Amino acid sequence: METSSPVLAKWQYGLGKTIAYTSDLSGKWAGEFASWDNWPLFLNQLITDTLPNGNSEPYSITVDTQNSETLVHLTSSNNNGLPIKTQIVSQSGDVVDTSMKMTAPGKYNLTMEQKPGLYFLSVKERTEDGESKVFKTGFTVPYSEELLMKGNRFSLLQEAAELTGGKQLENSKEAFAALPEKTERKQSIAPWFILLAFLFLFIEIAVRRFGCPSFGILKWKFASSKEKRKGLVGGENRRPRMPTHTTDKNQADVTKDNNLIKSKVSHQVNRKQTQGPKDQQNNRQENMKRLLAAKKKKR
Repeated sequence: METSSPVLAKWQYGLGKTIAYTSDLSGKWAGEFASWDNWPLFLNQLITDTLPNGNSEPYSITVDTQNSETLVHLTSSNNNGLPIKTQIVSQSGDVVDTSMKMTAPGKYNLTMEQKPGLYFLSVKERTEDGESKVFKTGFTVPYSEELLMKGNRFSLLQEAAELTGGKQLENSKEAFAALPEKTERKQSIAPWFILLAFLFLFIEIAVRRFGCPSFGILKWKFASSKEKRKGLVGGENRRPRMPTHTTDKNQADVTKDNNLIKSKVSHQVNRKQTQGPKDQQNNRQENMKRLLAAKKKKR
């Protein structure tokens, strides 16, 4: 005591408490302090303060499920209304996004996604003296109640069979028996035809707007074949279309035919030019007689 060193020191470390007693228990250093009447109670109190107490936890935690979300309810043991900071970490080490809301003095609700697993909760609060305290705990989010083993519920199966017109199978082989009626379903094909019509519409618009080389080739071939047919049906006054490619053997015959046609055409032109008005009138009369004779034969 002469050096002003503390004999007894006590403080909180993490979630626990630490006590340092720097004297002895036999009285060699403590002197008459060990002969004090309340010495046994003093030692008992020191040891008791270091032991964990279930009722000394600053917060109690409960987990609930509501609207496909997990609600974590935090309740302060001393109804402390000071602001706190919370953090939830999943079992894989990822920080979980949560939203915290204070519902009453010392009561908080944490909302998080409903995902089964183990989670770690850390609560940090600052006292009025400016001291920071951290409370750490854990909780689990169970699986859905649909996965709970509740035993056999034959009454529910019997109710489902009555609603659907079924029956309870007495033998396991009946599960693989053929159905009495074949299940059929009619499906309209109108949507497919509508889709096909829209597809052709887009193709037509694209061809009209950007053109189609293959379509132009087909059009050119069709036009050329049509001209060939006209040349064959045209008659004597229409000049026949000569082939563009000929062999050496037929070249002379083709040239001879062309010269003959040219001579006939020029002869007919010269004959019309040399005829007078009287000759032309005679020719018209002859043509009329021929037409009348032809009509009489038809009758």
